[in-house]
Amino acid sequence: MKTEIERELKYQLIETDFEKLQRYIESRNYKKKECIDQVNYYFDTKDYFFKRNKITMRLRKFAVDDMYELTIKVPKESNSEIITEHIKTKNEFTIKLKSEDAQKMLNNRIKDYIDLFIGISNTSILNEEKVIRGVNFIGELRTKRFNYVLEEDESALSLDISEYLDIRDYEVEWEAKDIESADCFLKNIFEKLDIKPFNNVQSKSTRFINKLIENIKLGACEIKKI
Repeated sequence: MKTEIERELKYQLIETDFEKLQRYIESRNYKKKECIDQVNYYFDTKDYFFKRNKITMRLRKFAVDDMYELTIKVPKESNSEIITEHIKTKNEFTIKLKSEDAQKMLNNRIKDYIDLFIGISNTSILNEEKVIRGVNFIGELRTKRFNYVLEEDESALSLDISEYLDIRDYEVEWEAKDIESADCFLKNIFEKLDIKPFNNVQSKSTRFINKLIENIKLGACEIKKI
């Protein structure tokens, strides 16, 4: 299991501002590292225990191979490192899964997640009975990610186009080494290009689940069955 602290910049944009930013980055001859197609599969309990506790359980498939990554993100005990609402910090736990194990999860054939969560024993809420035995696959979100390497920071700046439940949205993510400097760098570009990011920034999983709940209330769709 890979354990790390995820600290990233996150900005959500409207389509025209996203395209404006992408054109600017490409006009500056920043290196386009790669374009990746991702499928994010989300899991929660019937009463959305993870969402209510700001936890994400995500299975991700990369189009280039048949491997999957299962990631669980939990809030840090202290949010003192969050400088602005656009800088997000979480503890992140990731394991690699073979396709056959991922398919068991997607078909809700795993009824007891105790072996998975035991490696995250410092997060006591994951060890509650209703969580261990109540996790289900609830839906998917697809992302086309454009990664760029900027001279200011060797880490990848990601421009994401995500589609889920008849929604398409646009987002900037950057796990920069110097995240405060990266934030200033982006804000300068936004000002220069008259780009106005959303004030309320939510994670992909939160946006997906909020839309799922809205659709269920409207009768447009229903949660995945066990």
